[in-house]
Amino acid sequence: MPTDPRQLLEYGVSHLVDERKIISGIAVSYGDLTRGEAFSRGNLREVRLENGAFLPDEAQLANDSIFDLASVSKLFTCIAVFQLIERGKLRLDQPLGSVDKRFSKIRDVSIEDLLCFRANLQTTARMDAARTAEEAEALLFDIRLGPPPVRKYYTDMGSMVLKYAVESASDMLFWDFLRENVVLPLGMARTFESVPDSLLSQTVDCNYERRIVNGAFWLDTACPPGTVHDPKARLLNTALPAPCGHAGVFASLNDMTILARGLLGGGLLSRKTLLEIGVNRTGGKLPD
Repeated sequence: MPTDPRQLLEYGVSHLVDERKIISGIAVSYGDLTRGEAFSRGNLREVRLENGAFLPDEAQLANDSIFDLASVSKLFTCIAVFQLIERGKLRLDQPLGSVDKRFSKIRDVSIEDLLCFRANLQTTARMDAARTAEEAEALLFDIRLGPPPVRKYYTDMGSMVLKYAVESASDMLFWDFLRENVVLPLGMARTFESVPDSLLSQTVDCNYERRIVNGAFWLDTACPPGTVHDPKARLLNTALPAPCGHAGVFASLNDMTILARGLLGGGLLSRKTLLEIGVNRTGGKLPD
């Protein structure tokens, strides 16, 4: 067993990827504002499906490989909201109804409540079961408050709603705002809402997810590289501008390192705001 911290970290990653085969690949970056290290281990994807058969896929993961960031996309939404707060276009205590009137059933819910998972938001039907993107979006606009949560919980819905708050407050499409205020200023050249065809072969793929649907095994074969894995975002992105507020951003490990340093260095938000984000406000106090 190694004792050097870097070697110990690489040993742990190798144990998960090569020995236990729990995951096909892992990319790691660590450091501070001025220095750091990064490494990758494993493959871009576990298998590929050819002519009805699964074959091992040995394309190597690299530090510039592009990941579907999934719920890490919520960080971009959070940054956008706080940039608009610093510019006086939003307030944490501002009711959503004063920003976007389409969410009439939750007009009194505050921006802070949406950020902090304090509001138990519920649609009248599953969005990912909708027939079209427009039908799914209509369900989202009709979202309403459920019973107050009795314990801390996690939901996509607040970030999904906040995408529209960012668009309304900025008068820009969500990705245009992120691109102009986060991606381009930091030089994040491998961060996308839609991965270019030329880079799909370098994109990590959460392919062939297995589920049990109506008592039978079901295999998802409709998620090739560059397709957002989250089912709600995947449906919405078929007809509406991507990404969603909760999922849909794609980026490389190197770009996410740039983002972290941009935050630490004050390139996106003030130090005061960054420290404010670090205060734990998630959920409500657990009962005694």
